[in-house]
Amino acid sequence: MEENNHSHDSDKTNLKKQAVLKSLSNGATVTEAAEVAGIDRSTHYDWLNTDENYRKGVKKSELALADSVEDVTVKTAKGFEYDEVHEKYEYGWNDAHEWTPKLVSKEVIHKKHAPNVAAQIFLDCNLKSDKFKNTQKIIHLGKDEKDLFTPFTNLSKKELDSRIAAISTRLDEHEKTKNSGG
Repeated sequence: MEENNHSHDSDKTNLKKQAVLKSLSNGATVTEAAEVAGIDRSTHYDWLNTDENYRKGVKKSELALADSVEDVTVKTAKGFEYDEVHEKYEYGWNDAHEWTPKLVSKEVIHKKHAPNVAAQIFLDCNLKSDKFKNTQKIIHLGKDEKDLFTPFTNLSKKELDSRIAAISTRLDEHEKTKNSGG
């Protein structure tokens, strides 16, 4: 009898694991997926640490979600069309004396979603990273509004060391003058 209970508990656990995996693949957070399965979120992490098949299932769920998000992003980047349907029902008794809805009107509105430039840029930067770089150029300007670093980019190590020594000497002289009150 005890073996039968163990089998029943195992079946329940597997059903809960499947519920978590399905929720995760549909975009739920771990907390939401655990709630759907009726478990504590710590149980999910216990399963990750102890069950190789569950760990593989979570990875598969993450990939399924990533594919789904990518599909939506591509669709949004390209723009799309869809039909919005508005139906109005009235309820009443039918010939079999059942309370049922009756379609009174139906309106179909064709809509267009314009291409989204931000989604296009996101895809370009992430799917064509060799061609589109998402970088920032930071320029440090001095008091004279001239770039402080560009003049040093083509210097050899020896020239650069010489310039650093000269700047260091000037800073030391400035400190001495400042401290002596002169």
